[in-house]
Amino acid sequence: MTRRDPSRPPQFDPEPAEPYTELGHARRLVAAFGSQLRHVPVWRKWMIWDGARWAPDTTGKAQRMAKAIARGALDWAAELDADEADRKKAINAAKRLESSRGVSGILTLAGTEEPVALDPSEFDADPWLLNCSNGTLDLRSSEFMPHEQSNHLTKVCAAAYDPDAEAPEFTKFLQRIQPDPKTRAFIQRYFGYALLGEVQEHVLAVFYGVGANGKGTLTNSIDHVLGDYAITPDPELLAERSGGFHPTSSASLFGARLAIVQEFDEGRRLAEGTVKRLTGGDPISARRMREDFWEFDPSHTFVLASNYRPIVRGTDEGIWRRLRLVPFDVVIPKEERDGELPGRLRLEADGILAWLVRGYQDWREHGLAEPEAVTAATASYKAESDVLGRFIDDTCTTVSTASVNSTQLYSTWMKWCTSEGIDPGTQTAFSLALEQRGFDKRKSNGAMVFKGLGLMWTESR
Repeated sequence: MTRRDPSRPPQFDPEPAEPYTELGHARRLVAAFGSQLRHVPVWRKWMIWDGARWAPDTTGKAQRMAKAIARGALDWAAELDADEADRKKAINAAKRLESSRGVSGILTLAGTEEPVALDPSEFDADPWLLNCSNGTLDLRSSEFMPHEQSNHLTKVCAAAYDPDAEAPEFTKFLQRIQPDPKTRAFIQRYFGYALLGEVQEHVLAVFYGVGANGKGTLTNSIDHVLGDYAITPDPELLAERSGGFHPTSSASLFGARLAIVQEFDEGRRLAEGTVKRLTGGDPISARRMREDFWEFDPSHTFVLASNYRPIVRGTDEGIWRRLRLVPFDVVIPKEERDGELPGRLRLEADGILAWLVRGYQDWREHGLAEPEAVTAATASYKAESDVLGRFIDDTCTTVSTASVNSTQLYSTWMKWCTSEGIDPGTQTAFSLALEQRGFDKRKSNGAMVFKGLGLMWTESR
C-alpha cells in the first residue's frame, strides 16, 4: 500500500459528491488549502498567506499543494474497495494526475474557483490599514489588531508597532541634519501622511542638498522601516525621456505607500506630465512583464532625494502646486561622518515607526502645513526655473501700449535659448505659454502680434 504524504490534507475527500476528475480535484484543493491560497488571473500569479500578508508564491507552494492532492487521489485509488478491474482503472486515472499536465490542470481550474480567484482591486483595498510585523494598525481608529487573511494585505512593515517605542539616535540625527524644528515637523508630517494608502495631497517633495547632508541616510532609514510599503523606483520613472512612459514602469507603485526616488543626474528634466499623472490621484493603468493590464487606485506618496534639482520648464500651476523643495543645507564635516549610524538606526525601527504614526496624526489634524523655509525654497526654485520669465526680463518690455510681431518675437526667443543652451520648443508652444501669462495674441495689419509686450531692441531685417 502506498504511504500517505504527511503534507497533504488529512481528509482527502472533503466533498464526496465531487467526481474524481481534474475539476473535482481542483475543488478538493480549494477545500483543503483555500485558506492559504489566492490566485490573481490578470497577474497569472498565485499568492500565499505567510502568517502576516498575502505574498507572491515564489517557491512553488501552490504546485506542491496540487501535487499533494494528486498523490492523495492515487492513495485513494490504491485502497479502493472494488474489483481488480475497477481499482486498476482508478489507479491509472490517478497516475495521470501525477503528471506535469495533471498537476497544472488542477491548478489552472482551482485558480478560477471562489474564494481563491481575486481581482487585484481586492488586495490592499483599505487605505487606512497599515500592516506591521506584529499586527495591523487601523489609522482611522488607532485600533491595533492581529493579522487577518480577510484584509487581503500584501505588504508588511519591517517594524513592530509600539506607540511608546522611542528612537533617541534617530531624533538626534534628525536634529543634526535639519536644525529648523518647523522643517523637521514638516518632514515628519510628510512621511506620516505617506502611511495612508490614498492620495489626498497631490505633492512631490524634493529633498535637495549637495552631498553629505544626511538626506540619503534619512530616506534609507524610512525605507527600511516601511518594508514592503516602500519602493525605490528608477529615477527614469520621473525623468523626461525620448522613449516616453511605459506601463511596466508604474506597476511597482501598486500597493506602495512611499516611493523614494534617489538621485537625479545633473541637467535631467522632470517629466512634468508623468509627475502630474502619478501624483494626481487618478487610476493608474499598468502591467508587469508577461501579465495583462490592470487598473488600480494610487496609494503612494513620492519623495525625490537628489544632489541636483530636476529641471522644470513648465510655468503652469499644475506642476508647481505639486512641488515642495525641502532644503538640506547642513553639510556634515568629514570627521563627524559615522559609517555605523545606518546600522544603529535600523535597531530603532520600532521607534521610527511610532514617530511616523505620530506624524500621520499630526498631518490628519493640521495638514502638511509647510514651513516658511520650504515655501521660500520652492518659490526660489520656481523663479530660477522660469525660463520664459527670464527671457521676458532680459529682452522685453511689458507695457500695455506695446506690441510685437509674433514671428519676430519667436525668432528672438530661439536665439536667446541657443545662448542659454535651452531647447526653444515649437512656436505654437511658445505662443501658448505667452497667452497663459495673459499676453493677448491678435491680428494687426495682417500679422499676428502680442499686445502688452515689446522688444527692448528691434532686430534689423
